[in-house]
Amino acid sequence: MAKEIKEFHKSGKTLYACIRNTSDKVWYIVGETFEDWGTDGHDADDYDISLIDRGGSMYSGNMDINIPAGHYYIVKYLQSGSDPADTDYAISKEFKYWDGSSLEAPTILTATGITEGGTWTFAKVMKVINAFAVMKMQLKTGTTATYEILDPDDETTVVAELTTAGTSPPTISILI
Repeated sequence: MAKEIKEFHKSGKTLYACIRNTSDKVWYIVGETFEDWGTDGHDADDYDISLIDRGGSMYSGNMDINIPAGHYYIVKYLQSGSDPADTDYAISKEFKYWDGSSLEAPTILTATGITEGGTWTFAKVMKVINAFAVMKMQLKTGTTATYEILDPDDETTVVAELTTAGTSPPTISILI
């Protein structure tokens, strides 16, 4: 798909977008990698994705197909000079899921990393909310980055697992 990035702004301007991951890194197009802004002297001109004025105050541009699937901030800038610059003003941002071919608005479950794992009843929802409110947890045996969130009523039943290693945002799995 093309023209995945959209912005509505007064026509006749020059706009561009930069892609940031949830670790605050920016997509470096030539290197096909995420990096800290300014690495090796890189600036906005190294990170920009041009947005084309399509008329009627609509601009669009293409996501880089080399960006891996994941959740990203798409930050749009109003270019003030002849080239993108670090001093350009960010006019908007959105948080989207890129699957490698299209941008999607993340669902609440996707955005939080929560996986539902079955049918939800009111009692189950309240049990999970209560467990997260009390936040009695322990490190899962044999792991270094998975925490078990315990039922506050008996302090032994594992209600959910929170995994922090290698995921951003952390993954939450409801187990009841």
